Amino acid sequence: MSMQSKATIKYEVTSAQTIGCEVLPNERVLEIRTYRIRPGERDEFGRRMTAAAPMLARHGIDVVAQGPSIEDAEHYVLLRSFSSLGEREAQENAFYEGDEWRSGPREGILELIETYHTVVLRSSADAVRTLARSLRSDS
Repeated sequence: MSMQSKATIKYEVTSAQTIGCEVLPNERVLEIRTYRIRPGERDEFGRRMTAAAPMLARHGIDVVAQGPSIEDAEHYVLLRSFSSLGEREAQENAFYEGDEWRSGPREGILELIETYHTVVLRSSADAVRTLARSLRSDS
């Protein structure tokens, strides 16, 4: 283990203890990605993202929820869950570098995005499942 890895591990444990968090046995990594979509294109973006979701699943990426913001007509959100930061990196690299994405919907999706922002949080599997249930559009 490198010095950088040791420092990172120590920091994470110290930070969790400092803010009163416990290490979760069923920990998940929750990625929240928000997109600002070109004006008038959010519905089309949603259709394209929904069509691409099965590709994410084939790469083992758990799409917790996705959909339009209820606050404005420009934003869209994608929530994904992973077992670890390492798994997130490996699965996203495999997906985004793969032919299915690159020769498939990539350009059609990217052309509609003005900007995006990603936040990655630690969570529990139970919390992720609850979040998924609460955000279902059919309920």
